[in-house]
Amino acid sequence: MNNSSSLTSLDIEKNSLLNNNGNTYQNSPPMAYSGTMLSRKKTSSCSLLDRKKCNVMTLLVIAAVGAVSFSYYSGYFEQPTTTQPNIPSPEDVNSRNPALSNLKEAYTVNSHPVLSNAHPESIGYPTFMRWAGTPGAAYGTYLAQGVNTTGISIPTNRWYQNILLGSPEDEFGSIYTIPYIVDTAGSIPGLRIQYPNLQASTSIVQMIFNANFGLTLGVDDKAGISRQYILDDVSQPSELGVTLKWPAVNASVEGDSVFLRSPIVRGMPYSTMEYSAGLSPLVHSTDLPMSPPVADSRTKLTCDGTITHVQREVSIHFRGSDFTYLVFFSRPVDVVCDTFEGKPPPFVPGVVQPNSNHFTLSVVDNSTELEPMVLRAAVGNNCTSGYNPIFCENGQARDNKAYMDMLREHAEYYPMNPFVKYSFPTKEDFDSPVGTADLFFNWDMKKMSNIQTDISITMESRVRNKVLAYSPGFPSGYSSHFHPSSKLLMFALPHHRQILTTNPASANSEIGFCHPTLHGEACLVLGGEWTMAEDLGSIPSALAPRPPKAFAISALAKAIEKDIFYTPDKNFMIGAGDTYFSGKMLARLARVIAITKELKSLQTYSSRDIKETDQDGSLHKIVHECKRAHLPSDDVIDNAVERLKQGVEIWFNGTAEAIFTYDGKYGGLVSCGCDFNEGTRHCRNRFPNCPGYDNTGMNFG
Repeated sequence: MNNSSSLTSLDIEKNSLLNNNGNTYQNSPPMAYSGTMLSRKKTSSCSLLDRKKCNVMTLLVIAAVGAVSFSYYSGYFEQPTTTQPNIPSPEDVNSRNPALSNLKEAYTVNSHPVLSNAHPESIGYPTFMRWAGTPGAAYGTYLAQGVNTTGISIPTNRWYQNILLGSPEDEFGSIYTIPYIVDTAGSIPGLRIQYPNLQASTSIVQMIFNANFGLTLGVDDKAGISRQYILDDVSQPSELGVTLKWPAVNASVEGDSVFLRSPIVRGMPYSTMEYSAGLSPLVHSTDLPMSPPVADSRTKLTCDGTITHVQREVSIHFRGSDFTYLVFFSRPVDVVCDTFEGKPPPFVPGVVQPNSNHFTLSVVDNSTELEPMVLRAAVGNNCTSGYNPIFCENGQARDNKAYMDMLREHAEYYPMNPFVKYSFPTKEDFDSPVGTADLFFNWDMKKMSNIQTDISITMESRVRNKVLAYSPGFPSGYSSHFHPSSKLLMFALPHHRQILTTNPASANSEIGFCHPTLHGEACLVLGGEWTMAEDLGSIPSALAPRPPKAFAISALAKAIEKDIFYTPDKNFMIGAGDTYFSGKMLARLARVIAITKELKSLQTYSSRDIKETDQDGSLHKIVHECKRAHLPSDDVIDNAVERLKQGVEIWFNGTAEAIFTYDGKYGGLVSCGCDFNEGTRHCRNRFPNCPGYDNTGMNFG
């Protein structure tokens, strides 16, 4: 994560110099993907060195690490056995592939684009259309066509990846949305939510749940809806979420009008299910009610087949879990409640056995044939009566009325196709500090009452590429009451809340009601577009914010005498090998150079320098030890830098034997792969003969 954040900050700064087309970007930086952001001090250890030299070293180390990060695990999905097509000779390929032959020129000119924002084809990486390895059924037929057709990279390493790899009835396809865990393994087609418990020991921290206590929003098995969900063909997966769609069993194309659709978003306080016209919503659980469900806080449901009219909400207190779920409807409907109590499952110590109980809440309103609907569900209380030993303290019930009222107030608004943007002020030169960058989480807020219009949305009508101009402040006199987007309720993690700010379109106010998670407490925030002010600090450095301890200087100097002459194996220096180990070797050399340069710099410190920069009284002894140490000459260091440059640039200038290629199916850079000949120390293959695409073990991906 440290490397991703540093790389992002550096690339954003460089991009502001090399591009004159504005300062707002839609593509998401690596730090947005992981959900973890770091606050860095503004004081960098580069202040101890000559800044220009430090910047060069930083770039080299980051480039070396980038050689590793560009390695893409292309064998992530099951790859069927296929026949490899006829491969022309390497000479013929090079002569017919201007992109490959011009790669070195395209990258080395002064105006080359910053790699983090450049499309691989724009700087000359050749496209490879894989003949092996196809996405699973969950990817549907639209995205499975590949990025060259759709323009959308296929997700391969997202937090929701499990649900794309698992089968519909597989609990191992569970994903952690925070605070819920969701899956599709319920008894009916649809999305099941579980409220987990944080369990920790000296060796493990995990979120656990009882599958019998989940609640599924879906439809009856006889409704003609497939249990095999697919990625929604009119929604773009992002770092913040993914939308699943359950098409009709007999659908000839994914665009057919009868379907379920559920946005699965990080930090969602509710599960949400959209129903097209022609479907009757069904709510299901294998837990049974402790007491009759209550409609609109006043009318009890008898659960004997009696029709009850519901204006907006049904609350259900379940017996096994002691959870109270709130289920919200986008419009008034008639519902029927039914229960069936099966035989208790056999007792197996330490194993949660699935039971045969069934609770259903069915919409029986005839209007569903003509009008679409939205259902939302949330756990309003996990300790309603006090008998759940996991969530209740001392057997006491918890009064959660305030939280439940908050859920009721904001149930109308839900996220649909969230995306990430970032923005930063323009700077005059590379060395001047940027200060802060603004990171935006746009939740693409929808209203349940607008489902009639929203459910017909298409790819062309979706507003995804809006340009947001940089706005450094929040206008005076702003009132969240005038901005509907402030009605959206989402959970935020500690590192979000620490830097969350308001903006003209969203109040982004923290309102509490926190839940324990793997990443710290998640607390509710009101706002349709979060703005987070990320302190970029100074230019990223390969050095720590403090020099080495005095006692370690002599040992470092002794090791440097040998390690400064380190050179990666010859085959790696010509790009005849994998990107994994070559990246580790290059990073090793870069680290040795960085340590050497820091110690050389400390040798030059005068008494005045020590007095001006000493923070804890230890610098005088550190400098003394450095002056006593025997360190390599500048020529030796420069020679090491040249070796590092050659080893890094081989992967970017098109001369590597196992070149990087652009994956025309999944997107991303993939090593062509090297069928290594131990005798000649060269690759037996050349592009487009790329064994890295169909051999998952080759070169570590």
